[in-house]
Amino acid sequence: MPTSWKTTAAGILPIVGGFYDLANMFLGGGAPDGNKLMMDISIISAGLIGLFAKDHNVSNAPAPVPAKTV
Repeated sequence: MPTSWKTTAAGILPIVGGFYDLANMFLGGGAPDGNKLMMDISIISAGLIGLFAKDHNVSNAPAPVPAKTV
């Protein structure tokens, strides 16, 4: 299954950034911030969506049949 490097990067970069921010928040010694925690979870979730996004054959028609004209 061929994948696009752009879709993969769009998934990996937010995940890494979210985990980096979480690590800074918890290892920084301060009190955890609920707003930052929810934002990081949202960013990581969006990264997972980008990581598992469909990269090819995005037509509604099956592969052996040509796509219908809309």
